[in-house]
Amino acid sequence: MRRVRLLLLPLLLLPSGCLLLNPKAMDVYSPCHATASGNWRAHVSRISITTQKAPLHHTYLFVEGEVTAPEGDQVSLERGPVLQLAGPVQQIMVRTDGPGTGALATHPVQGRFKPLRRYGSISLRCGDGIIGAIKDVPRVEGQ
Repeated sequence: MRRVRLLLLPLLLLPSGCLLLNPKAMDVYSPCHATASGNWRAHVSRISITTQKAPLHHTYLFVEGEVTAPEGDQVSLERGPVLQLAGPVQQIMVRTDGPGTGALATHPVQGRFKPLRRYGSISLRCGDGIIGAIKDVPRVEGQ
């Protein structure tokens, strides 16, 4: 009887794993207060993060652009899901946090993310719509 309980215990814990997930991690779409965007650029670069004598480098995807949103809002970028079409399409989520009221202002935004091996393109998504796209993602020699 004791062995049966030990065998059934992992099976009973499996469904409960769904309840322990972070709800913020599943928040893909959020309200979008952006009215326009532009000047989107992206590149993959290897940078030095050395603080000691031994050289240490990491490779990152750098994305930057401009978003027009109410001046009271904070605008940020967040890595989103990857779509596998003809080439991998990395989605970058544009987050606008704030009341969404006030005069419009242009907010410069930039982000640094873990890169993919190759890119078909990058889609910039705000809320449930795509507000920009970057077709060419060059690899730049490190700094």
